[in-house]
Amino acid sequence: DAGKVAIIDGDTKEKLVVLKTGFAVHILRTSASGRYIYSVGRDGRITMIDTYTKVPTIVAEGRGGFDARSVEVSKYKGFEDKYLVFGGYNPSQIVIYDAQTLEPLSVTKTAGNACDGDKEFIEEARVASIVASHTDPVWICNVKERGMVDLVDYTDPKNPKITEIPSARFLHDGGWDSTGRYFLVAANASNKIVVIDVPNKKLVKIIDVGIKPHPGRGANIKNNLGNLWLTSHLGENKISCIKTNPGKGQWTVVKEVKLPGNGGGTLFLKSHPKSRHLWVDRTLNPDKELHSSIFVYDTNTLKLLKTITLPEGVDGRMVHFEYNKAGDEVWVSVYMGKEAAILIYNDKTLKLKQIIKGDWVQNPTGKFNVYNTTHDIY
Repeated sequence: DAGKVAIIDGDTKEKLVVLKTGFAVHILRTSASGRYIYSVGRDGRITMIDTYTKVPTIVAEGRGGFDARSVEVSKYKGFEDKYLVFGGYNPSQIVIYDAQTLEPLSVTKTAGNACDGDKEFIEEARVASIVASHTDPVWICNVKERGMVDLVDYTDPKNPKITEIPSARFLHDGGWDSTGRYFLVAANASNKIVVIDVPNKKLVKIIDVGIKPHPGRGANIKNNLGNLWLTSHLGENKISCIKTNPGKGQWTVVKEVKLPGNGGGTLFLKSHPKSRHLWVDRTLNPDKELHSSIFVYDTNTLKLLKTITLPEGVDGRMVHFEYNKAGDEVWVSVYMGKEAAILIYNDKTLKLKQIIKGDWVQNPTGKFNVYNTTHDIY
């Protein structure tokens, strides 16, 4: 809620700068080159940060609405660092910008009919998560209340061609499978995961999962069950493991992992291609013992390896994980308490390496490694 972005040197763990951005920053996206960072606040304010200056500096700002959750960049070859897309809650719209100047190029309203039932007309059809394809010049924009997955072709940004794919209502967050071909997104109020074949622009499957799935970007792991994409849940204490590779069981839940304690409350889970661990939080669980702990699982056996509790001198709820580029350390936030911090763990030993604290560490939540964010590694 501080409305600030801190940029930290990943090697030295030193703060480089704290920049004032939009209120309650929701997400950060990096340009395809890794040079620029774009933040969006819940007030709809977009901030563009140049990391190639001596000290990272805000070089442009814009506003696509009064309430928002997502921005994303163009990543397809030949379009690197060219365009930015903004998804609005209020007004409900998709805005495309010149990524170098934040000059708006086009505005598309997302109002329309729902995907199912009586197909009611929905005026306020909010844009939830947005991801960028690496294999096609498209953004995947999820229109929450309508249950539409919009594939926005940005080759002509002033007149974007949009392919609407009806799926399930109340789309929220999601991410890529390990191949980068399929996009999986939670329809959280419908208790479903939607699978989209992006290159072929079609719905593949709608999968029943637990109560209120909340995957973040999800986690990709591989074991004897196959290639799996994982989602956690807000409404119950389990992880659903969906097989993504061809063969028996593809696009089904092949394993459910029960988390300790009662109730849900998981906001995020995370792994890395070079890790054998899966990290899970319980941030919104009312039980203090759970929301002040994180849980580490073996990706091969999906058995709990360790429950990690808050170190001395830190107080709050543990939330959100981010690996470093090498995949050998994990950063965790502690917020909503008396003593906020960022905790850094060794991913192999699961031991605490460092605590980042200070007056500038105010309710830290999401953390975004530039390399991993650019390349969609999760």
